[in-house]
Amino acid sequence: MKNSVYLGEVPAEEDCMDFTAYPNAAKHECRVLIGQIARQIGPPPLGARLVLKSNPHDYGNYPSVECEYDEENQNAAAYAFYAEECYPAYWDTLSLNRLRELDIPVKQMKREPETFEKFRPVCGST
Repeated sequence: MKNSVYLGEVPAEEDCMDFTAYPNAAKHECRVLIGQIARQIGPPPLGARLVLKSNPHDYGNYPSVECEYDEENQNAAAYAFYAEECYPAYWDTLSLNRLRELDIPVKQMKREPETFEKFRPVCGST
């Protein structure tokens, strides 16, 4: 049976685009986040996948990232919960560069990317 773990729209300490004003930019942010999560913890195993999901809201549908997994596959389920445990706090350098390439404005950060990359969560092995 399929299940999913909600992860988010952007890293935990970052501001997301207003999906009502910039729906395509919000989707691009989620796609960039999927890439960052896969870089950070590795690609999903067989039976799991990082997906862009559309969620109903009073002002339209907003995009988010979830990890879908097969409940009967222990590796897939472990990956989904590991992705939740290791959810990034900030965009990494590659993600920031990709967002800029897509002309998505990134608000000025309190720290430079090279500085805050070391503050990513330390996660156990899957």
